[in-house]
Amino acid sequence: MTNLLIIETSARSSSFSTALAHEFIEKLALNTVELNLKTRNLNSDKLQNLDEEMTIALRAGVKIPTKLQAKTIAQSDAMISELGAADIILIAAPMHNFTISAQLRTYIDYITRPGKTFGYTETGPKGLLVDRPVYIISTRGGQYGDGAPDKANPFDFQSGYLRHILSFIGLTSVKIIAANGMDMGDKPQAEGLASARTKIDTIVKAKVTELTA
Repeated sequence: MTNLLIIETSARSSSFSTALAHEFIEKLALNTVELNLKTRNLNSDKLQNLDEEMTIALRAGVKIPTKLQAKTIAQSDAMISELGAADIILIAAPMHNFTISAQLRTYIDYITRPGKTFGYTETGPKGLLVDRPVYIISTRGGQYGDGAPDKANPFDFQSGYLRHILSFIGLTSVKIIAANGMDMGDKPQAEGLASARTKIDTIVKAKVTELTA
């Protein structure tokens, strides 16, 4: 049994990123990979942006938490636990204003937590999560490259940030599956989706071989 966590970050229920992520899951399942699927939908979660009271609870800790602090700690604990239980993490992440969505940014605030997912040593920060594969379905309105660090597009502030923040908490095995041209008309959109699906097929084939060996 393979535990797969999908994190849906789009504000739209019918987004390209979510649809492609579910195609990824379906292809894994169709290739005899038995999945235990956990879904974290950030749009329905409606996480509250961290204010001072909530930040103190997550970063400094409190002996007697307020009602809001207790809720915030419980939400953070649950999300971190999901990450720890997953064998595969799949993030459906549309590019918003050249970077991540507001929902994903708030989620990151909840899971990037000292003593839980990162710490500091004499040599600098250290991620506390055990590494595992993270696949990011990145849908973009325009043409902003494939997210590769060696040929980064100057307008793509999403890919580098996600690689950095995930590695900061210990998740270094990150692959980005980009679908470009979603808002550029029928032909660029179709080409972008086809390119992403080809990458999904390649990744799924390799993962199936690994999991069924």
